[in-house]
Amino acid sequence: MNDPKRTGGYRIELDVPVEHVLAFSDVVENFASAVAMVEIGEGKVWRVEGFGESLPDKSGLVAGIELTALMAGIEAPAVKIQVLPWTDWLLENRRRFPPIRIDRFFVHG
Repeated sequence: MNDPKRTGGYRIELDVPVEHVLAFSDVVENFASAVAMVEIGEGKVWRVEGFGESLPDKSGLVAGIELTALMAGIEAPAVKIQVLPWTDWLLENRRRFPPIRIDRFFVHG
């Protein structure tokens, strides 16, 4: 169960101006299974995050980001790719939500 080759997937991260967040998220979407956009800089800067099970093609991703930045007339944002640790989510859920007794009721976590 603790296979050193096993990962929890991969995360792509880049911070972009709000005016271009949708264009950059479209690029990331081609390299990830799920994409999230989160405001981080008082509405002016947003973080685009992509999550996937397999390591994305970094050169293809960077090329897409650079082309999008060129078309937007801005400097290309730094692209971070992070390996996520494998997590047993069932076990983690049980740890965070232990069973409790409330009067005559027993609630499983």
